[in-house]
Amino acid sequence: MTPAAPAVYRIRPGVRIFAAVLIAVAVFVFFSVCSEARLHTIGSPRQSIAIASLVLVCAVLFALYAFTSSIRPTAEAVEHRSYLGSVSIRFNHIRGRRELVARGDDGVARHFIIVSDANPPRKIKFAHYHAFDDSFYDWFLSLPDLDVDKQ
Repeated sequence: MTPAAPAVYRIRPGVRIFAAVLIAVAVFVFFSVCSEARLHTIGSPRQSIAIASLVLVCAVLFALYAFTSSIRPTAEAVEHRSYLGSVSIRFNHIRGRRELVARGDDGVARHFIIVSDANPPRKIKFAHYHAFDDSFYDWFLSLPDLDVDKQ
């Protein structure tokens, strides 16, 4: 079974807006810290600049992923693309699916995995942050549940 219509599922707009705001805040903090360091008004300028740089790099990487990640079912395969690369599994080589649920104080994060029948298995990993429609969920849930076999 394949998804009903070929589509491109991207990260939800709210997450992409959050990523853009996060970059703006990280840039502001970075330049504020650099300005304070130049004026010698902070105690440890190198450490402060290093931390601000790390925060900025993490914000940029998160935004890159948010703006480039997509799940693309085609006529023959399902593919996950992002700035990190591309992973594709042909429909006739899908062994099944897994679903990981991480519960925290601030809610639940769902991670989905499509597993191939190759040895070693190829995996497409993605989170629920993509704007999936009902036809995608119907297709995904129709795949064999590999977590049932573990229980």
